[in-house]
Amino acid sequence: MGRGGVVNLAAMGSVVCWATAAPFAKYIFDQFPAMAYLGLRPFIAAAVAFGALRMRRMDVRIGRAAWRRLVVAGGLGYGLAQAGFVAGLDRTSVSHLSILISTSPLLGALIVPLVAGRLPRREALAGMALGFAGVALLVGGGGGHGASLGGDALVLMSALAWVGATIWPVPLVARYGVEVTNAWMLVASLVFILPLTSGSVVDVLASPPPLIAWGALFYGAIVGVLIGNGLWQRAVLELGADSALVYQYLTPVVSLALAIALLGERPTVVQLAGSGLALTGVWIVRRRVGHA
Repeated sequence: MGRGGVVNLAAMGSVVCWATAAPFAKYIFDQFPAMAYLGLRPFIAAAVAFGALRMRRMDVRIGRAAWRRLVVAGGLGYGLAQAGFVAGLDRTSVSHLSILISTSPLLGALIVPLVAGRLPRREALAGMALGFAGVALLVGGGGGHGASLGGDALVLMSALAWVGATIWPVPLVARYGVEVTNAWMLVASLVFILPLTSGSVVDVLASPPPLIAWGALFYGAIVGVLIGNGLWQRAVLELGADSALVYQYLTPVVSLALAIALLGERPTVVQLAGSGLALTGVWIVRRRVGHA
């Protein structure tokens, strides 16, 4: 397999890691408080990341000039994205989350060109408009036990923050490598997350939930965060932010399939129509990127 194929697999693998973690997290939220999950997940991921780097005897030092970007990328990018993802998942259905998270490519179609100093292409804007029409149908279409407008709004915040978490670290990844940058971004995210979650974390540690809940937590930390984000940063470095973002169209496919199989969720006809429009919008953006 050529280098391009490996990079494409990295992008698709990262989305699969995130998508498979969501239903497991939703399943255990009645036993494991969402805020404790939010606080412990990046902590475990960072500990495992630095443990692996130490075993490999890799240099983990970051230059002083890079810290400002690292704090912004990790604290605001990873931190807000994780907070919106977990808090939103606790307040909405996996069906809603899987589609709303897939709006990151649509948001990126507008933001990435502006950051690069160029105007978005008309095809990208058309894809955005069509995608958000689908999102409007999805949110208003009912279905998905436990969905709420507040939860949907938090997930959209996460999707927007993820665009920043995709763009901001690129120079750091190019200089320090995926593993070191990802590890320090996880630490930076804790600066934002721990003050919000410390009370819930203490409560969980004082009264531990069942082992199956801890298993879902560790799966989310190692597969969903550490491996998923590492694969993502590698794909972004090789493909570019706008090209990598379009791979998130796979998120609804995997998450919805797992939600139906494991959680018994059944999307309505209106939701399916909204999902189709959202994914069509992503496809238009992806096609435009592929021909740019």
